[in-house]
Amino acid sequence: MCERRKMVMKIRLSKFGCENKPFYRVMAANSRSPRDGKHLEVLGYYNPLSGLLPLSPLINL
Repeated sequence: MCERRKMVMKIRLSKFGCENKPFYRVMAANSRSPRDGKHLEVLGYYNPLSGLLPLSPLINL
């Protein structure tokens, strides 16, 4: 019989950009996937240089 496994989700920051100008994508991913690995959905992005955190309209904080 096939055994079902539960998928634990985490919200993660995936790093992009240059060495001195980083920015991050806010992603929903499986907890077992690596930081820059497979993700389920991109929720928004974060730019630490400007301090803005725009998210998609589906997310209510």
